[in-house]
Amino acid sequence: DVAGRVDLPVGSAGALTVSGLWERDGVRGNVRDILRNNTGAWGNGVLQTTLMLPLGPVFLREALGGSGFSGNVGLHTVALAASPTGTQAIPTSAPTSNGITYLASRTSLVPAGGGDEDWAVGWDVSMQRQHYRGPLPRPYPSAILFDTLELNASLVVPAAWGERRFRWGAWQAEGGIRLEAPNHGSDAGRAAI
Repeated sequence: DVAGRVDLPVGSAGALTVSGLWERDGVRGNVRDILRNNTGAWGNGVLQTTLMLPLGPVFLREALGGSGFSGNVGLHTVALAASPTGTQAIPTSAPTSNGITYLASRTSLVPAGGGDEDWAVGWDVSMQRQHYRGPLPRPYPSAILFDTLELNASLVVPAAWGERRFRWGAWQAEGGIRLEAPNHGSDAGRAAI
């Protein structure tokens, strides 16, 4: 595992923050009488960058981030092992490749002075992608079969939003609105509020 964070000043009042995490695992070998001749590698990654910058009467916050998971099973051969009743095939899982990726960008503006002006507006775009190629999922290792499942789907959601906090003495309430317009290839509606 590797993790890190860097904070840098930008101008007299701005700041830039970059942080990330990378994690990876790998395995190879046999599980006696259950599985043989497979290798596997999987892991996650996360990266985020945030810029905070005063722009006259407002304060800009721009965030870019992404995360991902990938997992792959490799294959050598189907091994044979002797058993009391003869020759028995020890299963070797068929090769698989799968992953999930999430990317997002968010821009927001808030009053630079703070105080009683509690409002914020912004817009963002997110993208999710999933892919898989390999045999049909099974709850147990099996001998190599020729069935293949392939999945490659994505969803892009642009959005705009705004919120406001109202104060009445010791009382306060916050309300907001968000408009989303997912891409037409998704199962979601064309637009949502």
